[in-house]
Amino acid sequence: MAVTWRDGASSALVAVIVVSYTWYQNTGSLLFVRDARGMAVVGLALGLTACVVGARVTDGHMPVARLVLGVLAMISGVLTLVVSAEWSLGLFMLTVITLWLTTTFRHISGRRSTLPSTEPADRVESER
Repeated sequence: MAVTWRDGASSALVAVIVVSYTWYQNTGSLLFVRDARGMAVVGLALGLTACVVGARVTDGHMPVARLVLGVLAMISGVLTLVVSAEWSLGLFMLTVITLWLTTTFRHISGRRSTLPSTEPADRVESER
């Protein structure tokens, strides 16, 4: 796979998340963000947008590892909305950044995942 405008756009969105989180951690607030819950809203909105913009479904499947990271990011983001705790916000940011890094590395390296996919085995076999 080659790097496309989608990678650049999703990288810019993730960069805004990282800068916002860093600013929030250093100052305790960011424009309209006053607590972990507000930062989670920013992270969820921009993170979901980055996923939609940067997503590439090839051969009708998504590698399980990135699917798990995406689900963990969503769960930790929603958890932060509920409990408004710094530890859950940190976990959320860690999963978002890890998901972005692994996906971008895959696109840059051009490698296909060797991990199992979410696609049913009988469909994969019938297409070969």
